[in-house]
Amino acid sequence: MNEGPNDKIKQYLEAIEKNPDDDRAYNDLGNAYYAEGQFEEAIKQYREAKRINTSESVYTSNIGDGYRALGNYDEAIKHYEEALKINPKDDWAHNSLGNAYFSKRDYDRAIQCYQKAREINPNHVYYSNIGDSYRNKGDFKKAVLFYNQALAVNSEYDPAHNAIGVAYYSLGNYEKALEHYKEAVRINSGSYIYYSNLGDAYNAIERWDEAIESYEKAIQINPDDDISNNNLGNSYFGLGLFSQAIEQYEKAMSAKPELPIYYSNIGDANRRLKKWDKAIEYYKLAIEKAKTTNSSDEIYRKSLGFAFNDRGVEHYGNKEDDKAIANYEEAIKFNSEDPVILHNLYLAYNVRQRYKEAEVSLRRAVELDPGNSTYAQELNELLSKVH
Repeated sequence: MNEGPNDKIKQYLEAIEKNPDDDRAYNDLGNAYYAEGQFEEAIKQYREAKRINTSESVYTSNIGDGYRALGNYDEAIKHYEEALKINPKDDWAHNSLGNAYFSKRDYDRAIQCYQKAREINPNHVYYSNIGDSYRNKGDFKKAVLFYNQALAVNSEYDPAHNAIGVAYYSLGNYEKALEHYKEAVRINSGSYIYYSNLGDAYNAIERWDEAIESYEKAIQINPDDDISNNNLGNSYFGLGLFSQAIEQYEKAMSAKPELPIYYSNIGDANRRLKKWDKAIEYYKLAIEKAKTTNSSDEIYRKSLGFAFNDRGVEHYGNKEDDKAIANYEEAIKFNSEDPVILHNLYLAYNVRQRYKEAEVSLRRAVELDPGNSTYAQELNELLSKVH
């Protein structure tokens, strides 16, 4: 029978009771607490190990790990630096110091630390961490170089396969991204993130069925993953299966109700179904959610404008001109710089013989799209009619 975490804690406590000066037992006890997410208790045990034996850099480094897990990166850095004074050749402490700087988004200093760790010990993890830092700096090509080096050291290191896939995806090289995501999945089939990323690559090249299969595997592993549910919705959307898309967007929305994009996506799908009221409702909700999350609502406002415009087009096609005008006017409130909507409004005004208003709308459309010969010709015809 395998020992559980509590069994290990009990075992180390018994060892300490027998020998209160056993620094390794304190350190092991700290590791057991750390594994349980009890970081403050872990730090306490690491400190006891350090008190008994000040020459072991790992105890001080482990204290740093505890503080980093608690999000206290400055305190973590202080302890990693102290560990490196004890043992400047401790490659793992250099790497851990890099992790602390990485968490602070100080990627240049993180790279310096990872490079020192790599110089002492060319470990695949250190190369991959350098790649992560360059990727977060937006230097995807350099990130690829270091991920490839990590894989040269250990071709079965699945995090590097996944990470290089992300870098290739960001570079628009979706085939290479697929190649590495597939390797990540082969090595570790229990990661929903790998399956989700694989789905993203398939989505990017519009291989919708394979994308759906990948997202479904991700969701089997983690049913509450909002991103996989949303992107599965995007695959259904790509296939024109808008009702199925809405079902997945709603699951994503339920998992993360604070994110406005999921409401907007539901709006998009309803718009395609010509369910204008629903589309407008969800675009408005997206705008409201954007206010609470301090994110830009510009894209959602434009989408709301398009929904009013599309509903106006339907009314215009049904010769319900006044309703069309009302919707176009609403659309202009959100998309005042869209010449197509302004032209639609002109058409509706023109049919209702509201020529002055038609002229204002059409002139503005011509200003926004001066190369459109149709608009220019219509304006000349309108002016000859009015004046």
